[in-house]
Amino acid sequence: MLMRGPLDICVNHWSSPRVLELLETAETAGYLLGFWGFLFSSRYRAQVLARWRAAGPSRRAQLGLEGAISTAIGVGIPAIIIWVVRT
Repeated sequence: MLMRGPLDICVNHWSSPRVLELLETAETAGYLLGFWGFLFSSRYRAQVLARWRAAGPSRRAQLGLEGAISTAIGVGIPAIIIWVVRT
């Protein structure tokens, strides 16, 4: 009988397709909320801009990519929902 440790169980649990799908959904929701939060919350916008100012070039590139993805998701998902509802 093969003995399994807690790490093996954890790795197998987190790599199951259902859990990965839930994690991707949560990440997408985070990008969506981050986009709208940046637009409407002055405190959140100030925090993001402070992180941008304090970041080095590589971190700024990463933050820029995250911002682009967040914008695409934040505009794209509502546009798709509106398109589906109207057709």
